[in-house]
Amino acid sequence: MKLKEIPRTATFAWSPGQHLPIIATGTVAGALDASFSSTTELELFHIDIHSSDTAVELQPSAVVTSNARFDRLVWGNANDKTYGIIAGGLENGELDLWDPEIILESGNAEKALLLRNTAHSGNVRGLQFNPIQNNLLASAATNGEIFIWDLAKPDKPYTPGTKSPKMEEITHLAWNNQVQHILATSSTTGYTLIWDLKNKREVMHLSYTGAASHLAGGYGMGSMNMASGLGVGRRGITAVAWNPDMATQIITASEDDNNPVIVIWDVRNAHAPEKVLTGHEKGILSLSWCQKDADLLLSCGKDNRTLCWNPRTTEIIGELPSSSNWAFEVQWCTGNPYLLASASLDGKISVHSLQSNQDKSVQANVHDNDDPFAPIASAHQPSLTLKQPPKWLRRSVGVMFGFGGKLVSFCDKASTGAAPSKHVVTISTVVTEPEVVQRSIELESSVEEKSLGIFCERRVKAAANEFESENWKVLHTMFNENAREQLVKHLGFSKDDVVSQISTAIKAMNLKGTSNEESKQSEINNIHDILRQDNTTEPVGVVSLPSSPIDVKSDAEQGHDEQFVAKSDNMDELFSGPTDPSGPSDASNFFSSGNIPDVFPVQSKNINIGSFKIYPAQESDVDKLITRSIVLGDFESAVDLCLKADRLSDAILLAGCGGQELLQRTRKIYFERRASTIPYLRLLQSIVSGDLSDIVFNADLSEWQEIVVVLCTFARPEEFGGLCNALGQRLEQEYRKFVGPTSTEEMKSRGLEYRKNAVLCFLAAGNLENVASIWIAEQENEEKQYETVQNNQDGSKCTGLKYSYHAKTLQSLIEKVTIFRKAIDYVDASMVQSLDSSTSESNQQYKLYALYDKYADYAEILVSQ
Repeated sequence: MKLKEIPRTATFAWSPGQHLPIIATGTVAGALDASFSSTTELELFHIDIHSSDTAVELQPSAVVTSNARFDRLVWGNANDKTYGIIAGGLENGELDLWDPEIILESGNAEKALLLRNTAHSGNVRGLQFNPIQNNLLASAATNGEIFIWDLAKPDKPYTPGTKSPKMEEITHLAWNNQVQHILATSSTTGYTLIWDLKNKREVMHLSYTGAASHLAGGYGMGSMNMASGLGVGRRGITAVAWNPDMATQIITASEDDNNPVIVIWDVRNAHAPEKVLTGHEKGILSLSWCQKDADLLLSCGKDNRTLCWNPRTTEIIGELPSSSNWAFEVQWCTGNPYLLASASLDGKISVHSLQSNQDKSVQANVHDNDDPFAPIASAHQPSLTLKQPPKWLRRSVGVMFGFGGKLVSFCDKASTGAAPSKHVVTISTVVTEPEVVQRSIELESSVEEKSLGIFCERRVKAAANEFESENWKVLHTMFNENAREQLVKHLGFSKDDVVSQISTAIKAMNLKGTSNEESKQSEINNIHDILRQDNTTEPVGVVSLPSSPIDVKSDAEQGHDEQFVAKSDNMDELFSGPTDPSGPSDASNFFSSGNIPDVFPVQSKNINIGSFKIYPAQESDVDKLITRSIVLGDFESAVDLCLKADRLSDAILLAGCGGQELLQRTRKIYFERRASTIPYLRLLQSIVSGDLSDIVFNADLSEWQEIVVVLCTFARPEEFGGLCNALGQRLEQEYRKFVGPTSTEEMKSRGLEYRKNAVLCFLAAGNLENVASIWIAEQENEEKQYETVQNNQDGSKCTGLKYSYHAKTLQSLIEKVTIFRKAIDYVDASMVQSLDSSTSESNQQYKLYALYDKYADYAEILVSQ
């Protein structure tokens, strides 16, 4: 895109450095402008790249006059000059140096002139600052003179060596961009010479005579000319330039209108050119190789065209709008490679940019103009549109993560000697979390081999805290044949321990012969001592005897001896009716039996224990009525009378002889009267009735372990899960009471204990939804605590450590969920339904949506590893 235009017929030079670009112009030798002015001026123009107005011709910011016109103008850096130094090669052989800073400030030519030297005797057409040592300046004249100037000592220039006979009129020179003592010069003879300034001699000459002629080359001053005798076909070389990246590659441009070519040489083989670029229709007058991208080369010539090449592929990649006269000079901006300028003999210097902001609608209007008198647009609209981004916008190295933990990287191999733009792409696998990978493999292997119990044991040993250990212990119980029994043992309860404690307590009570209250209290104390001795290491939730004195009065009065107690260690025998609920009671069997047994068997153990009277004289009226009912087999009346007399134990015994219906009714009344005052009877009532909900919903939560044991012991399989789940919900509600914004640390600790216990109940219930929600909350809370600790330690977020910790906690969560699902054979019915249904709703919500989010996160981590 064209940015600006300078109305001058002049040679020019771009300012170096990072300041806003400035163009220095010098009135060119051998041409006049439309005013036929004979004035010679050095002018400086500021290029406002932010202004979009291209119609306004630029006006100079500063002007100084010169003694003669310019053949060449260059602008180089200087350590002690803000804007560097401008050097001009004049047609009268003068070499002038100016300080552009003084020109811009005052416009005083005398103060700005740093050096004026007349060492050359001809036009100074070759001129360039050394790109590596900016204090060195090379100049060359039309008579074959070459001088090297040290600006620190500008009075004594030196020559590169003996003047070469192949050099008559030098047209251009160029320093090598990699080796500071190598210089190339071109001439009208068609030869390009390579000079070694360190050894002060010519080391090589290059010559191209066209496709039909031989190629010439040589090493040293005495080399043989392979094109001897064919000099008539050799035309002058107008420009020469070194590859910015490759020290051995050089290009030359021919002014021959019949063979206008750009020849690319590799000095390692000077016998033949490496490539030949053809595209100009007439002789080429100027070259400029972009120092920031070796794939961009500008050329202009007598066909009025300015072309942009890719010398690597030899193709023309763009063209600037043609001028109406020769385009004699073209240059890239050294400070801003987006900018370039071209000078032509039509009196204009055009400044262009590689970036185009022209509106497409404007282009369309050019072609769609309905004005019949409008000029017809040319079918060929020259433009400079690059097929690839310039090198300074391309990444020489790059890296990107791909799927499956793959890391794709590339690097430019030009620095290693490979061809430019050659890249090596490397694909590698990056594993940042080897522990997570190993644990995931271990989990998968355990699932396939069905060794989940062993897996749980290993996780119990490796648990980081009590909560984690407790979870794995409970999960481990689920893979035993008798899971309920294992859960009871896990909670610290053992039937053998209870039986042993009760036997010891009964012996200590010594019920026979003990009647006074003092002795009874002493026996109770002895029982408590025995219990304490047997439970020096008390398991969790051990069953303890009530603290109040044990009531043995009614049993003693009714004659329950030690032998009866010892035989009645099974509660089912005491409260169970006949084996067949629909069948007759034991008493009815006795009276209806066809074979009446001998009431007084000879071998009876009780025959010699003493005589008694059925109706003793001292017996009360109530006792007599009960006795009469028993004699007549009317157990129902006897039970009613016992209940009325508050003889509840006698009523239960008599009801057992009166059939199942009477027994159940009597038991109900018994529990109604006694269960409110004796806690174990309320417990027994729930067990006998088969309705354990009273225990689950009303028992104190501090005894939650005893509740779980009761459920493990007595709950029916179809009710067990629901009852455990209800208990877990009670515990979770209690957790919420203790944990809140205003809760103290002590309250939070108690609350977390309730939630830990709730997890055990939900695990026992097989409730994945509730367990997963708690586990997820625990995992996220652990990550927040870890992040807080890291921030407090180093004051910044450690992203890598945070990611690693997140991966490990997520791995632990997935392990527990996977093992739990396998233990209970869990299947999400809603998920299966949605997969089977062809019309599933896109916004369908699942109970386990939070867990599925974790699955997705976990999948990404595993894939990346």
